[in-house]
Amino acid sequence: MAGATSASRLQAWFSCLAPQRGYSARRNERKRHVSPVAEVEVRAWPIRQTLRAETQESHERLERAALLTELSGGSITLPRYRHYLQRMHAFHAAVDGALMGRLPPAYAVARLNQGTRLASDLHTLGTPTMPVPPPLCRAADALAPSPAAVWGVLYVLEGARLGSQLLLRRNAANAAVCQAHAYIQGEGERTGSFWRDFCVVLEEGATLCDRQAVCDLQALPVAANRTFSLLGDWLEDCP
Repeated sequence: MAGATSASRLQAWFSCLAPQRGYSARRNERKRHVSPVAEVEVRAWPIRQTLRAETQESHERLERAALLTELSGGSITLPRYRHYLQRMHAFHAAVDGALMGRLPPAYAVARLNQGTRLASDLHTLGTPTMPVPPPLCRAADALAPSPAAVWGVLYVLEGARLGSQLLLRRNAANAAVCQAHAYIQGEGERTGSFWRDFCVVLEEGATLCDRQAVCDLQALPVAANRTFSLLGDWLEDCP
């Protein structure tokens, strides 16, 4: 039994190493062919695969937000980059604050540290943080009404760390981003390892939120979609 568990976990870890391509490209490829490796990945990692599939549209909508489009294209200007950092700092202040006291035991509270990096970048650029509006705090608080929903929110936050590595590479020659990039740099080369660690606790912890209560797994994609939508709306609200 232990051997089977180890094998499943190893398969899950290898699945996390797969390149994170654009959702449209993956969707078109799936239409043409589903490889044996992909079939194994789905069996070994059902919760993550469900989240990926069921949040595809909301993730794509987020990526179309103007600030993210500019950052992803490597063309963001310094004033717009300041706006982006301010908005992300406020978002994390609201969401991280809402998650405090609700985190599952398997997830380290120290991981909610993105606000510190964002504040550091803003300080480097001589830009103040922005007040967190009460409506954003209320919306963030409503994202995670249950232990299962917390996992859905964490899936988005941890996935964003992974995606930031692509943003960092695409802005390697952007003078604005090069001035202050602690947030999008994150853990740098260790990001993939942190993501794989999260994949393990997600698969195990989301199935059984604690030893007494079984999760409503449908709450995970619902919370993840709401998190993507909240962030997209918040970034689009930037003047």
